[in-house]
Amino acid sequence: MRILFQTALCAALLICLSGLAWGADIRAVYQDLARQKDQSETLKQETATSIEQQRTALQQQLQRLQKRTARVQRDVNTKQEALAKLTSEKTSLSEKSKQDREAMNNLVASVRINARQLQELLKGSHFSALDPDRTQVLAPALNAKHFPGLDDMQLMADLYFSELELSGQVSYPTLTFRNHGGLEEEGSVLLVGPFLAGLENGDTVEILQYDKLRQALSAIPNDLPWSLERGLDKYLKGNSDRVPMDLSAGAALEQLTHQKSFVDRVKGGGVLVWPIIVLAVAALLIGLERAIFLKRVHDNTDRTMTEVHKRA
Repeated sequence: MRILFQTALCAALLICLSGLAWGADIRAVYQDLARQKDQSETLKQETATSIEQQRTALQQQLQRLQKRTARVQRDVNTKQEALAKLTSEKTSLSEKSKQDREAMNNLVASVRINARQLQELLKGSHFSALDPDRTQVLAPALNAKHFPGLDDMQLMADLYFSELELSGQVSYPTLTFRNHGGLEEEGSVLLVGPFLAGLENGDTVEILQYDKLRQALSAIPNDLPWSLERGLDKYLKGNSDRVPMDLSAGAALEQLTHQKSFVDRVKGGGVLVWPIIVLAVAALLIGLERAIFLKRVHDNTDRTMTEVHKRA
């Protein structure tokens, strides 16, 4: 029992001692909790203040951003309107540029066509015998890689006017030409516009024709009709103010020189022509004989009637 009592006493002492210690711990805990609560309130107030400040700053930044966004949007709208206007102007300018290119291409094609026609005209003109190199000045305008400019157009106009001026003149320049034998000679050639080129070669008069392949004048190989030769000879000698002209620039006169004479036609007809000629001569003789016979009958009748009237 004694042992149990001692044990219970020790336990009671221990319980009292632990109770005193636990009470002290409880107070410390409450004090600590009170400090933490104060700190939490302070932290909460500070946090609320910081949040409010951040909220105010964010609202101010948001307002600034909204203003900036509105300003940027206005700028974007302005830029879009300007872009739309520039796009419209670009479309209009592109269309105009396309039309200008088409017009320019048509103009260049027209210039080249006219240059080609002018070159052919100059090549076929006997005035090129005065300056054989004048057709070469059109070579740049005919080059596909060359863009014809105002200088080329002015050159073409000058050549046209020069050709027109020469077409209205009668000149007597000294030129080199080819004679009937194909040899080159030099002499004074009469140029009556684009209609006639002739010269007096001793006692004969010759018509010259322009050969555009050689760009030189050549004598027509055959003789001229007598009337044309006589008219040209009178004009060259100053005995007449009339001169035969060929509107085909010598082609018609050359054709006249190719007309066959009666002997040439007979020779060209062959054997069948001779019987026809014989019959023609026979018919002519018979016609003459009949005409003479009728003339004698008519004369005899007149004499007979005269005698009848005298004796009546």
